[in-house]
Amino acid sequence: MIDKLKKHKYFIAMTSLILLAIFAMMAPSFIQGKYFVGGGDVKTQWFPFYTLNRRTTINALRNRTLPFYSFVLFLGNNIWASKSSYGLFDIYNVITYLIDKDYFFIYNLQVATKILASGIAMYLLIKYIYQNKKTAMIAGLCYGLSSFAIYFTSQPGFLSFYSLAPFYFLGIEHYLKENRKLLFIFTVFILLITNYYFFYSCSALTPIYFIYRYLNINKKFKGLIKSALILIAYYFIGVLMSGVVVVPAFLYVLQNERVGGLNTSLTFRDLNTYFHLFISTFVPSQTYIYGNNIFDDPSHNIKEVCLFSGTVVSVLIPQFLSDKDKLFKFSTLAVYLILISIAVLPVCGSIMNGLSDPCFRWFFVFIIFNIIVTSRYLSGEELNKKTLVISLAVETVIIVLLFALGILNRQANVFDYSKQLSTFVLTIFFMIAVVISLIKGFKYFWVITFIELTLFAYMNGVKSTITAVSEEDIDAVTSVLADNDSFYNLQDYLISLEEGNENEYYRIYVPYDSLYWAFSHDLQAIYNVNGLMSYDSTYAQSFNKMKYLNYRGVVDIIDWEFNIKDVNIMNFLSTKYSITATANEIPFTDYEILDSEYRGTLVVAKNNNYRQIGSTYNKSITYYQLREEFNNDTSKLNEYLISNEHVECEGSDISSVYDISYYNNCFNGAIDVNAGSVLVIGLPYDKGWKININGEATDYFECNGGFIGLNINEGHNEINMYFMPEGFKAGALMTGVGFISYLGIIIVEIRKRKSL
Repeated sequence: MIDKLKKHKYFIAMTSLILLAIFAMMAPSFIQGKYFVGGGDVKTQWFPFYTLNRRTTINALRNRTLPFYSFVLFLGNNIWASKSSYGLFDIYNVITYLIDKDYFFIYNLQVATKILASGIAMYLLIKYIYQNKKTAMIAGLCYGLSSFAIYFTSQPGFLSFYSLAPFYFLGIEHYLKENRKLLFIFTVFILLITNYYFFYSCSALTPIYFIYRYLNINKKFKGLIKSALILIAYYFIGVLMSGVVVVPAFLYVLQNERVGGLNTSLTFRDLNTYFHLFISTFVPSQTYIYGNNIFDDPSHNIKEVCLFSGTVVSVLIPQFLSDKDKLFKFSTLAVYLILISIAVLPVCGSIMNGLSDPCFRWFFVFIIFNIIVTSRYLSGEELNKKTLVISLAVETVIIVLLFALGILNRQANVFDYSKQLSTFVLTIFFMIAVVISLIKGFKYFWVITFIELTLFAYMNGVKSTITAVSEEDIDAVTSVLADNDSFYNLQDYLISLEEGNENEYYRIYVPYDSLYWAFSHDLQAIYNVNGLMSYDSTYAQSFNKMKYLNYRGVVDIIDWEFNIKDVNIMNFLSTKYSITATANEIPFTDYEILDSEYRGTLVVAKNNNYRQIGSTYNKSITYYQLREEFNNDTSKLNEYLISNEHVECEGSDISSVYDISYYNNCFNGAIDVNAGSVLVIGLPYDKGWKININGEATDYFECNGGFIGLNINEGHNEINMYFMPEGFKAGALMTGVGFISYLGIIIVEIRKRKSL
């Protein structure tokens, strides 16, 4: 037992130290009796989406189906495709679906697990490359506690990918050195279903990494193309394995307005962006990004500049410039020039962000490369002490100079940014301590790195107490929607208000501020009620047409933050009730108060202009007419069928769908009409719907601001709708082919090993 502990002492030490650092980060929140929360998006997006994903997945499996659709995800949405980027298939989430605990407990458990997994993954990568456990321990500390890892506790899905990314590069190393391909293929599959957004960035930079490592391992170009082509084939097997997830997601994301908006600029407008970029390698930017930040700029995406992974990494990076191995020196320089060019050119940052606004989330690859390069000098390669001293001097000047330039650019007082200045002073102190310990050959210099990274993690934890939540906080927020001590939760209460509600699909209005919905625009998803708000960049894209009709009536602040306030749109969207703090907040023009003492003080009102989720129309106009003749008057949504081209629908009475049921991926109802007509169903248009009327398949079209229109016949019509994401069948076929191919490779590998 003692021998085993000694054998793995560096691994054990690393895991123990990372856990201590995690505790230090979370301690400020724990001391207040609250859960650690890394950032506001945890409450506004990841909390409701995790809860929705978990409930939808469990319910679907119980009913022997798949979680294709959610009726409560902002007016209804393709959860299979839209939430694949928000953790629906995240391995950390899938495992914790089995834990019967509240989300914030699970979130804290996951954060600790992911940061630890990040360290372990990097440990294994560096240990394999350099065959040095002590170096691997330091590398694991630097990666697991990097600015990127700590900052992205605010985006749990991104942290999931970050924690697994080193295995991808380890798979490439296995292939290059031993022609082993199983890890690479499997990691491609896992990373792609975990977060296709990060995987895109990782894939874009893979050729650079592959060429770099091939040259430094083989010392020649010969055979590179053949080797690369074989690896590409293995890459696509991993992609095929993920097809059932990726194809629907790909087809869905192509509709997103943010895709295709390539920024062709060669310079950033704000000088602070460059200051932030160049200083982020040397200082722990996670401690000040969302604070009193001298380098702040108006772009949300540019805020996420996190390159710091310990002063030991930053002071050792320049060592490659004096490396005796010329191939290593010049190939490393070439890679850095490419990475820096991508970072400083907005057009490159836009490409790395899926042809959207420039972003720096791809920096996780930059961090991995930094750690691989610097680990060379912790694993036996001779340190150039002169270069080390020069690095310390130059980097210190850069930190001081950029801070001064930031002050001048802001025309600010240095004392206005005292917290940020103290962070920079601390960083310089640790740089000096690390350099001295390296020069002196201090055996335990890694202790300095641990103390430094833990201190900066703790500082982030102190900052994060602003977003921390307690069980009491959550109860106070959600008490409007559910109360375990009450006979009714909100859903049951609404059904009980009027006879027949159980056979209708209706939505409710809740004011953003007064009833705690400010906690999350997606709070409705947690408690399974149909609301009018969402904060979600992967909303149903057909709703963009409604945005164009009345932008201010549906959008809160940014393009994917919705809060529908236009009463005409509320009427069209079957908004039947409102729950408000006072009668003055009731949004409807014609209403009756049903309850003025709900939960003691709240007012429940019924909208007398409520219309069923499905109704026919006997008048029709085009979007062009709506814009030119009616000035985009949203009241016309309730009077006219509105579509791209004129549709004949005159001659019938107005009728509504009745006997409605919706569950799993199905929506059913019936309608009686006295003549052939057009029915509009208030669910977002999506190509994934399969609609049968009286047992016969029927086509449908987009109308009335992004919703479903279909022709119905005279008489009684039974409507049965089933949702399957577009591309699911093709993706499932790809997955089958991919797994069969992977299984074949496993069999070949086993036979090869047996023959040796």
